[in-house]
Amino acid sequence: MYVETYTSYVDSGSIRELEARLGKKFVRLSRREVEVEQAPLNHAREERVAFLVPGDPLIATTHVNLLLEARKKGIETRIVHGVSALSALISRSLLQWHKFGASATISFHPSDFPYDVLRRNLAFGLHTLFLLDVDAERGKYMTVGDGIQRLLESEERRGGGILSEESLGIGLARVGLEDCVVKGGSFGELMEEDFGGPPHALIVPGELHFVEEEALAMLGVDEKTLEKWKDKVEELSVVRRAKKYIEKSSRILKALLSSGIENASVREVLSHAAKYAEDARHFLEKADVITSLVAISYCEGILDALRLLGRVSFEW
Repeated sequence: MYVETYTSYVDSGSIRELEARLGKKFVRLSRREVEVEQAPLNHAREERVAFLVPGDPLIATTHVNLLLEARKKGIETRIVHGVSALSALISRSLLQWHKFGASATISFHPSDFPYDVLRRNLAFGLHTLFLLDVDAERGKYMTVGDGIQRLLESEERRGGGILSEESLGIGLARVGLEDCVVKGGSFGELMEEDFGGPPHALIVPGELHFVEEEALAMLGVDEKTLEKWKDKVEELSVVRRAKKYIEKSSRILKALLSSGIENASVREVLSHAAKYAEDARHFLEKADVITSLVAISYCEGILDALRLLGRVSFEW
């Protein structure tokens, strides 16, 4: 019976208790023994082997790779699923699970990938779950404050205007244990909070249902922080941008078409622009925001071309 504890935090007392219950000693494996040497497969052709992992075994890519390699070698496998930290973290945040977008791990190694995931999620109003890095072999566990600091550093490098110390977050620690801590607040407040021992996680909310707003208040979020973040999320929404562009272009088109332009060629080109605006409205109603933005961009391009050629006059 092999066990690994590097993909998530597991206290040694839990391992010893499980060994005592089963009456067996586990062979503890390092990252190299699992990912490079693939130790759990070494004896699996001749005897039954168990490989124990924290959480749901196929959440971590390294475990999927091990499963695929076993199949390639003709080794029969059976998967026993466990409780995933992902579902537990989302549940304890009190946010609606179907409104979460892609998740990401904030690593000890500098990377802007988590920031980019957050930016894409916020563009569609989605919540973002960040798992915080674990280096069990070195006894290093990223805290909520560390994770926020790395996101703010990415903001400085990327300059997307998304995050600041006023941004809204939910810090979570030791979810599933009796001393679990879940607290909401601004990034500045959460960085000052002592969440205790590992493991930690961070959630950044997107657009909020009124029930979610009540839940955040229960988690300690004050009304001022909440309202500021709601304004920021609305500002970042691609749906809002698409609506704004469509409304602006439609207003200009209506004014131009009713202004008595006599040139038939110009009127024909304007009719094409109007069709693109109508397409943009149609696709937005169908929740196809990307195609809607593409269509309205064509409309704006036609209008700009006519303006630059001096055939029409308007201001954006």
